[in-house]
Amino acid sequence: MVDQSTEPHVNLALGLRAVPGGYAVLLGAGASVSAGMLSAWGVQCDLIRQIASIEGAEIPDGDDGPYDWYVERFKREQFGQHRPPGRGPRLRRACA
Repeated sequence: MVDQSTEPHVNLALGLRAVPGGYAVLLGAGASVSAGMLSAWGVQCDLIRQIASIEGAEIPDGDDGPYDWYVERFKREQFGQHRPPGRGPRLRRACA
């Protein structure tokens, strides 16, 4: 049994140690982006670039170029989703 008087992170560590293999690590998107992996938005932009390449189309310049091209080409939001909140030309970490 874990001592309830210790710090929460100590309780977590002790609990994980008590049950080897009985846990999962959950990381947020920031961990993957920091490691150099694409965010979900970046993956969508990459897929759109691949579609455009297959069609021989050029993606317009700008942070939202892939998104804007997809909406114009297919006359709908990409993959049935809307642009994430706060996305727009002023946000410079977009689909670069």
